[in-house]
Parts: sequence; C-alpha cells; structure tokens
Amino acid sequence: MSNKISIVGRAGVGKTSIIKLIFEGYDPKDLMMKPLEPTRGINPKGYYWMDLELGVFDTSGQELPYLLEDEQEQLIAFENANIVIYIFDYPRWTSNSQEIINEIHTIYNSLKDISGKIKLALIFHKVDLINQKIKGNYFLMRNGIKNRINLPENIPIYFTSLYPESVHSTFNAFSNILSNFSIESRKLRDILNHNISTFPRTISFITKKDNSVLVQSIGSEFNTSNIRNLYVLTAHYRNLTSSVDIFDGKIHYVDSGPQVLSFVIENLQEYNPNLNALMVFSEDHDSEELSELTTKIKVDIKNIYVQH
Repeated sequence: MSNKISIVGRAGVGKTSIIKLIFEGYDPKDLMMKPLEPTRGINPKGYYWMDLELGVFDTSGQELPYLLEDEQEQLIAFENANIVIYIFDYPRWTSNSQEIINEIHTIYNSLKDISGKIKLALIFHKVDLINQKIKGNYFLMRNGIKNRINLPENIPIYFTSLYPESVHSTFNAFSNILSNFSIESRKLRDILNHNISTFPRTISFITKKDNSVLVQSIGSEFNTSNIRNLYVLTAHYRNLTSSVDIFDGKIHYVDSGPQVLSFVIENLQEYNPNLNALMVFSEDHDSEELSELTTKIKVDIKNIYVQH
C-alpha cells in the first residue's frame, strides 16, 4: 500500500528542491546554482523508499492561499495522507511570522477535520541564512517557534538547508520523518547511530540504489566544516559502480578542504538490491579502528537481511 506525503509551503521556500535532493539524488550545489521552475497545481510523483512506496504530493506555493480556503482542494492535497510537511523559511519567518503561524493553524485544523490520523511536521528551511551567533542553538529556536505557534499538541520542527555545510540537516530530517513509516530504514539508522556513538569524529552514510542518501549518522565531535565539500565528494563516489576499485573495503584518503579524511566504501547490494553502499569517513587515521568499525556496521546490516 502506498504512503502519501503532502508537502506544502509558500512559493520560493524550497519545496521542490528538497524533493529533488531527498528522493532523486540531486547534488545540493546544483540545486542552489540552478533554481527550479515553480510548481503549478498539485504535482504527485511516486518514489520507493526501501520498504515504502511513496506518493509525494508537491503543492504550488503560489496557490497555497487558495488551497487553504478551499475545502475541496484541501481534500485533494491532504486526504489519505500519512503526513503533511509544511515548509517555511528563515527570510519569511523574520518578515511575516504571523502569516506562517496562521497557515500552520489552518492546516492543522484542516487535518483534524479530514482525519485525526494525519500527522503534521514542520520544516524551517534555509537555516544557513541565520546569524552565526544564534545559528547553532536550535533547541532555543525550536522552543521559541513552538511557543509562537502554540498548537494544542507537540509538532516536530526540523531545521534544514541545501547549503553544503548544513545539508546533512535535511537528510536527517527526512530520515527521521520517513523512519516513522519505514521499519527497514529505522533499523539501518539505528545501526549507524549505535556504532558511530563511540567514534565521535566520524560520519557515515547508507545510500540507496538511486545513489541518494537513505540514512546517515554524524559523530558528536565531527568538524562540520568538513561537510562543506564532503557531499560534493560523496556525490561523485555514489555515482561510481560496484565494479570500481573504490568499493574494495580498504582505507582511502580524500581532501575535504579543511583536512584530509580517511574513508571506506562497502558494497551493500549483495544484501538488498535496493541498497547501494555503506560510506564511512573519519577525521582520525587509525586504519585498524576504521576497518573494524566498517566491518561491524556491515555485519549488523547483513544480519537484517540474511536469514540464519
């Protein structure tokens, strides 16, 4: 059975770019440099996310006010949805937060009228534009926004960006959202988080067969400056085939800009044809530890799929 996700928000907040990044594996740098044509009407597309069949409904930002005033349009966009994701960005929040609050309340009430089972999630996009002094304190920002919105229940808020240094936040947001519906991706995410927890200067990815990032885990001490170029580099490696020597499970090195990282890439297609690769990057250069970590993760992944 297909799971329906409806993504709504004003024009220019980045809805379609996020969809291209998450579900179609687009390079975030390309999405920033080449703006996409605005969506017209309601644009449904089908995607597979491991054990999920997804119908993603991208709604026109320019037509959002009409959608929120028309009950029939709301039924088309929201009926039978598993979750509705409302995207708003930092510039609009600073210029007209009350309009955003009103839209969120309208959507929330509409979902309750249609079905009490539809979940709502909020994405605060373009956080790369936030002043550096407050940028990292998402806990206070999240609480401040929730207090302003003042909904009768706790709705998750995710902070995202396409900017290379912060794009990991967008992958994290959708990994968390979709893991609520996908048992398989939740298990894979938990494997990464568990293993990376004792390697704080490490980042790891599991990619799907279309080369998009399925789940990731970032160590607590990993230098975020390395992420700036890391997604460009991993986009290159993700597009390589399993026949290339880089998928040999051996230690390699790459210049991420701020420093040289050691990394290992393992082929996962033998366990599930919907998977592509396990990628582990480390700021430390203890080859034995990195090899052991990668092997342990791969064994844990194998145990999900291989029957004993």
